[in-house]
Amino acid sequence: MNRSRIIFRQTEGNRYTLPVLLNLLESCPMGEELQLDIAQSHEELARKIEEGIPTIVAYSFMTPHLKEVRSEVISIRSMLGPEDLLVAGGAHPTADPAGTLELGFDIVVVGEGERILPMVAEKWARGDLRGLPRVMRDEDPCPLELSIPASRRLRFMAPLEITRGCSHNCAYCLTPRIHRKPVRHRPLHSVRRYLEASHHMGKKVARFIAPDAFSYRDPSKGEELASIAELLRLCRDMGMERVHLGDFPSEVRPDRVRPEFLQLIATHCVNRKIVIGAQSGSDSLLERIHRGHTVKDVVKAVREVINWGFLAHVDMLFGLPGETPGDRMASLRLLDQLAAMGRVKIRAHVYLPLPGTPVFRMDPPKLEDSFVANLEELERRGVLDGDWKSQMEVQREILQWREKGLIKA
Repeated sequence: MNRSRIIFRQTEGNRYTLPVLLNLLESCPMGEELQLDIAQSHEELARKIEEGIPTIVAYSFMTPHLKEVRSEVISIRSMLGPEDLLVAGGAHPTADPAGTLELGFDIVVVGEGERILPMVAEKWARGDLRGLPRVMRDEDPCPLELSIPASRRLRFMAPLEITRGCSHNCAYCLTPRIHRKPVRHRPLHSVRRYLEASHHMGKKVARFIAPDAFSYRDPSKGEELASIAELLRLCRDMGMERVHLGDFPSEVRPDRVRPEFLQLIATHCVNRKIVIGAQSGSDSLLERIHRGHTVKDVVKAVREVINWGFLAHVDMLFGLPGETPGDRMASLRLLDQLAAMGRVKIRAHVYLPLPGTPVFRMDPPKLEDSFVANLEELERRGVLDGDWKSQMEVQREILQWREKGLIKA
């Protein structure tokens, strides 16, 4: 019986990951033999499994999606035959491989899976999984040029990751714990491949993924400003009609904002918004969570962004473990100061406990009713937006999963 089908469960949380994995499988030695597919719902996935074709079912997910994934795996596990394989990867499986195995997965890929997944697919297709551990990790960092996020077969593209990893060590963030140091940047010749694929699919929009867009360095140039200028010129020369940099999914750190960078964005990009990761208005809290910048840096960056004619979209994070009422009051004072500048929008977030981070086992503080009322008032005034209310419920769910042992990390 043919063993060549791989179905990826597509969700809102992995839409940027799947094109990378599909491209890798299409490009591997047995890529032409593989039948690649995606399922956009649990019901669609169940229908495909019922066809009776031996299949690898692959999930990539983050901790906030654990409840949905757990429910689906319980449902489809009984539908899978002896030839089928259930594989998990992504942020949550990386942080909690033991808990992920207990969900019902056969193999968990920890960390970067670009080299692991094609190898597993090839061994499975040949009917020989002997010697494969249930938890697999690639000990060597993957070069970014190994793949681009574009599936020729399914005509499925995503923004291009130009920087992987982070040199900072924010206590609440999983990024520096998933991706090994040193921080890696995509060479410009690999960016060209992505833009060529975009042309082939009739797409003229270029977006990039980076934890800090203004830290991008082409390995052959070694300097951020020259690298970003060359990146944006390449987009222009390749006929991209709309180029985005400095807004989601490539925000910037406040301590990295400089007029020279903003001039490049104003000249070459269509986005009139710059996303700045501020996180808190308390210098004490910023120091405790290892952010590596100050409140003064935030105010200076926002003022510079506004002066260049951009909207400053400032990310703030509330309810961090160790955050005090005084820290929150300092954040509210910062919000008032920023709002008074004009051309500022605050995007509010509530801390989500992520396994694998230093603060995961610490309990977050309860946000006072008066503090919540202040955020709601800023929303009514049109100064603040974000999913912070729904994140409060997700936070409660994750804490329950932690206490019940659903998360083992």
